[in-house]
Amino acid sequence: MKGKGDLEPTAEERLQEAFIETDEMGEFLDAQDKARAAAERGDEEVSLPSALICRIFAAVQPLDLAHLRAVWNRVCDEKGMPEQKQAMPDFSAADMTTGKKISVRKEPIHYTKDKEETGGEGTF
Repeated sequence: MKGKGDLEPTAEERLQEAFIETDEMGEFLDAQDKARAAAERGDEEVSLPSALICRIFAAVQPLDLAHLRAVWNRVCDEKGMPEQKQAMPDFSAADMTTGKKISVRKEPIHYTKDKEETGGEGTF
């Protein structure tokens, strides 16, 4: 809730909030939360909507994934072709999956999930 001295959200902030509130982004965030919780529990597998997974895989190339890029580079070395190696990114996969908040505004953006399932709100 905003106080009298708080600034109104910018157009970009309103756009981001509207995007987060869409059903499609909700599906993505729910799947992300479910996968993260399963990994934290040590589950080897998690059930996610197949249509969502297909859309994600359609947008991602194998060498976009750091662990597969490392495998590619290892195979390049094994085959004596180091010139074919792909540069590793400056950030690690852990940087993307730690749940660190990305500051896009003074307050975190909240998204509402089905309250029966979660009992409350989550923070994006």
